[in-house]
Formats: sequence, structure tokens, C-alpha cells
Amino acid sequence: MGFAAIELNDAAVALARDGALLAQIPGYALIENGSLVIGEGALRQARIKPRLTSTRFWQRLSNDPVLSSTPDVASFADLARAHLSQLWARGGMEDGLILVVPASFERLQLGLLLGIAEQLTLPVRGMVDSALVACAPYADEGLTVHVDIHLHRALVTGIEVSDAARRVFHQSLEGVGLIQLYDRWIRLIAQSFVQATRFDPLHRAETEQAIYDRLPIWLSALGTQASMGIEMAARDGGVHVIRLLRSQIVECAYECYTQLGATINELCGERPFALRLADGVVRLPGLSTALESVTNSSATALPAGAGALGALRDSAKIAAGAWNNSLTLSLPREVVAGEAAQERGQ
Repeated sequence: MGFAAIELNDAAVALARDGALLAQIPGYALIENGSLVIGEGALRQARIKPRLTSTRFWQRLSNDPVLSSTPDVASFADLARAHLSQLWARGGMEDGLILVVPASFERLQLGLLLGIAEQLTLPVRGMVDSALVACAPYADEGLTVHVDIHLHRALVTGIEVSDAARRVFHQSLEGVGLIQLYDRWIRLIAQSFVQATRFDPLHRAETEQAIYDRLPIWLSALGTQASMGIEMAARDGGVHVIRLLRSQIVECAYECYTQLGATINELCGERPFALRLADGVVRLPGLSTALESVTNSSATALPAGAGALGALRDSAKIAAGAWNNSLTLSLPREVVAGEAAQERGQ
């Protein structure tokens, strides 16, 4: 049986098949004049039309109503269904699908997710914890701590490897998500423009959106360099330029970074552990270094879509036998040990 996997991190819900990541769609939805836009199209208008944009429908997955609606969309669950439908259309046509879900999903949300999948006639054959399958190739005996960033929260998950690999704890940090960090950095950049040029890019929604669109590119550049020049076009046709320092970006977010590190230490106590960082975490300047410093632990970066790719790799174990709609929270020791050794040997 051929398998596809969908990993439900709302920062970039991912579809994988045939050992490759096929698509990622961010969890943004825009409802305007009775029409629905999902993903990148909604993200590009999020700062221009904030009251019409929803970014919490995965976090608050339920039948609660949305403020704006269409004939087909009345609830958060309807937005999630539209998101999954669009992602599956990108190339998920297989005999079987594994849903890869974060530990923050509650039991009722898991049931609702399966109901949505049934409505879409998705061929679900298994459901697994995302941190468990993301860490499997990198897990040695002992405790591994997986860290991920979603739109509105950070998520810390503990994986214990002994006779099997098991999820043993998890904790969400609400308000320490990509959107909150982006808000901090957008204000920092706007203040820098005001101080250096008297130009305020937050005065108009269009220029605020322009910062929002370009911020991931700037963050990527500042991941490897100490500073960079950024420019913004003014309404009168002029161009304003400032110098943005990596140290400014890190300092601006450092309170969130250290809060995340302190949470990891509290969860682990005196136990030694290894850090495994999702791709979204690694992309944020200074966060990996801060977590290593605060926790006194070395970190390994995971590839994009590691949960979805891991589910494909372990699909035979996750979807073995008759599935009873349960969530897989452990994997056999031989699978984990064999993959970890193979990974180290490459």
C-alpha cells in the first residue's frame, strides 16, 4: 500500500509522499464577500484585512462559529476541512494516509479531525504523534526533547527511548508562536525606520503587510550574517533604508527564547536530555543558540516536514493491522534504534 502523510503544524501544514515533501500550506484563512482564500493568498493580506483573516482555526479546532462565513464555511472545523482539502489536492492521492498531529491536540479535537477526514473521504489508516516520528531517526536511549513552533504557541514534547520510544510529556507555551514573534520584530523594524528616517511603515496597512511578507527572507539572511540593509518604498515614491542587526532581532525575542528554555528545564528536571529542533525553530535567528545555552544541552536540527517524512518511514508500524482510530504514542525500540544507527553512519 502506498502512503501519504499530513503533518498538522498550522505554521505550515505539510504533505509528504514517496519519501519527499510535496507541499506546505500555512494556516491562514481569509473570508471576504462570501468567498474563502486559504494559505499563502490569505497570508499576503493578513495585515491589510486583519478582521477578515483567521489564524487560529487549527489551534481552536471545534464547531465554534467564525465571525465571517460563506455558505460552506461557518465554523473553525469548516476552515480546517477547506485547508485539508486544498492540501490533499496538491498530490496526496494514495491508498492510505497517516495524520501526524501535535501533542497539543485534545481528544475531542482528534475525533473532530477524523470526522473531517471522513467527510473528505481521505483514506486515513493511522494517526501518530508528530514529535515521536520526527525524532525517531535521531533518538538514542534516554530522553529526547522535541521543540516546535506553531502560529500561536511553542510546543515542547518529551520522547523517552528504552524498550520502545514513547511520548512521556508535552507542554504548550501559548503566546510564544510565530505570529507573536513576528509582531515583536515588525514593531522593532518600524521603530528603527522612524528613528532613522521618520518614516513609519505601520502608518499604512500596505507597508505593514510588505514587512510581514519580507520578514522571513530577512530572518533567513540574519541567520548567517550580522547585519543587512533593508529598504521600504514610501507613498511619495521615495525609498527609505535602515541597517538591521542580528543582535537586535535576538534581543527583541530573547524573553520568549529564555521562557521556552526555562520550560524545558522545568519539564526535564535534573535528567540529561538531547534537544531536537523542528525546522521552524532553527530558522529563527538566535533561538537554537539560546536554547542550548539555557538548557546546557546540544541541539540537532530536523529537516522541514520531519513529522510527515517520519510517518512515511514508519508507516508499516503505524498502520499495521486493523486501525481502531487510536493515536500512536509509541514505536518499537528496534525501529528507532536501527534508524538512529543508520543516521549516525551516514
